Amino acid sequence: MKKNLTILLLIITIIATAALALANRQYVEVNYLFGSFRSPLILLILVSVLLGIIIQFLLTFPKNLANARQLKHVRREMEDVKRALGEQQKPVEPVEIPSEEEE
Repeated sequence: MKKNLTILLLIITIIATAALALANRQYVEVNYLFGSFRSPLILLILVSVLLGIIIQFLLTFPKNLANARQLKHVRREMEDVKRALGEQQKPVEPVEIPSEEEE
């Protein structure tokens, strides 16, 4: 369910960004510290969205990596516990104790 919601929000964001970009086709002058340049506003909007996506990815990557490692560790522990429980649940075969008469 969460994955479907994420995909739906992604599609809505892409459509909204495309509509905004297509509605702004005029050229603008961009001033920054070392100079300025002239560019179509549509290009600036798309570059800004792309930079936002890259920054978001870079900010969340370490946490996602840590979560993946922790998940791998927990799955390994879970398999160890399952294996240990499986060994405990095996029926114990009775051991024959020699009687005194056999000696």
